[in-house]
Amino acid sequence: MAKTKARKVRESWGQIDGLPSGRLRARYTVDGRRYTAPMTFDNKTDARGWLTKQRAAILAGTWTPTTPRAEHDAQLERVQTFGEYAAEWVDRRISPRTGKRLAPRTRAEYERMLASDDFAALRDSPIAAVVKKDVEKWYGAIADSGRLTTASRAYQFVHAVFADAVADGPLKGKTSPAAVRGAASATTGKPVQMPTGAELLIIEATMPDEWKAGATIAAWGGARYGELTELRRSDVTVAPATGTEPERVVIRVERAVTYVGGRFIVGDPKSKSGKRSIILVGQDARVVVDHLERFVGPEPGALLFPNRTSGAAADPDTDPKGPHLLQSMHYRMWDKVRRAAGRPDLNWHALRHHFGTKVAEHGGTIADVQAALGDSTASAALRYVDTAADRLAAIAEKMGARGGR
Repeated sequence: MAKTKARKVRESWGQIDGLPSGRLRARYTVDGRRYTAPMTFDNKTDARGWLTKQRAAILAGTWTPTTPRAEHDAQLERVQTFGEYAAEWVDRRISPRTGKRLAPRTRAEYERMLASDDFAALRDSPIAAVVKKDVEKWYGAIADSGRLTTASRAYQFVHAVFADAVADGPLKGKTSPAAVRGAASATTGKPVQMPTGAELLIIEATMPDEWKAGATIAAWGGARYGELTELRRSDVTVAPATGTEPERVVIRVERAVTYVGGRFIVGDPKSKSGKRSIILVGQDARVVVDHLERFVGPEPGALLFPNRTSGAAADPDTDPKGPHLLQSMHYRMWDKVRRAAGRPDLNWHALRHHFGTKVAEHGGTIADVQAALGDSTASAALRYVDTAADRLAAIAEKMGARGGR
């Protein structure tokens, strides 16, 4: 996948680069060594002003390699708001789970949060002036509106930003004001209501032919939507039925696609253990084989579930093989199906929940469920993924039989 090219602007002295987030980075060179501003900027005027200050210090003989950082730290203590610091944090954040930059969807979600009305009270407050009572009041306002899951996610973001500020930022050596007990794990308490066996039969019968296999892979294999819509013919291996063995399909989940900023981006699955094999046996395998024969092109890179209604050319930077299906377009189809099943409340993710429940009902341990869903923590993945493989195959055979329904 080609990376987004940063916009580079050569100044009379120094350089200003456009970042994917829309903010700007300023850099300059002294004695053959490049120095980068320890903060990012939201406009060229501020970036150029910073470069001008650095050049003036060099000409005056007062500049040292530590000057930019010292100026930045002093500025943080004086005027930087929580919103400004949080925006910089998003730009430079490295995920502790993957060791990589934030995924595009995660970055977009943080930026959306920061710009929302929910963050108005914190966004414009000087970060050094925020105290625990301020965070409690901010969190309470969101939680009191009944949006506990939203409040929890927003708090997790704020907690991470303040943790960084305390570790090596404007609050270094101080105590984080983000210390609201229970805020990070609050939820609305509404359980996921998976479809019943009767409802699932209606769903499978009502789904448009080109999406029946998608419902099967989600409900009996646990694939996420972004994983489904990035599956390609080369990801599927078919083992025909023999005298003693039923037909079997192995689907290798290696990638997922997200739609961020008006473009599709193909990357790794959601979690470290998201790369996994989905095993379908018997009638479930037959649904996928029929789909391959009827709806998927012969080339290895052909998408299993492309956008069939659009004639638009694919973006060569993100998907040279064909256009992906927007989730909003899929939703219109899914809404009709779930209403036919008498479940207008049913979201697509409930099919994945159904699979996890069935794995447990057919003898799977918690570790088996985590491995099958690709949704374990890093430590759980290291401990259980390999040892669960044989048991998952046996469980798939049980679920592939009619009696397991």
